[in-house]
Amino acid sequence: MNPIPNYLIILSEPQSQNASYGDNVVFKVEATGLRLTYQWYRQNGLNIQGASKPFLSLGPLKKEDFGFYRVRIQDYYGDHLLSSWIELVDISSLEHAPPVFVIEPKPACGRVGDFENIFVHATGVNIRYQWYNERGMPLSGETRQYLLFAPIKKDSFGYYRCLASDKFGRQILSCWLHLAHQ
Repeated sequence: MNPIPNYLIILSEPQSQNASYGDNVVFKVEATGLRLTYQWYRQNGLNIQGASKPFLSLGPLKKEDFGFYRVRIQDYYGDHLLSSWIELVDISSLEHAPPVFVIEPKPACGRVGDFENIFVHATGVNIRYQWYNERGMPLSGETRQYLLFAPIKKDSFGYYRCLASDKFGRQILSCWLHLAHQ
């Protein structure tokens, strides 16, 4: 059993988060020291009434909840530390835009045994990816932003495309890319 150190240390800082109106979020801090007390603050420097635990729960979120936060931790000896400022970012407006590919897959060439990595990137909220072959069949397990041929096999050559979808089920297909034999 490790004794609790007598000095105040922040072990884990709270982290900024993205959220939308109506969501619930929790900021957490982890510290060590004797008889710790906590006070959370907003960007205006005023303390948040009742926010005196190692976590801050907010929600359902309203417009005025978005902004910057930090926590002050004080120990038994009166020493105190302030966490870094963290931000609660409003992504509500992003949810109204469907996914858009900002990086389309590029055609590639290679030989059997070579390695090839094809990359895409779509904007939006909680984007999920699925790669398809030229017959329109989903490639099992290929749900990342990239399609890795490690190594290229004889039957790897052909056409591929990627489907990006957001948490609302809106979808967009990438252009076709051709993996050609060099």
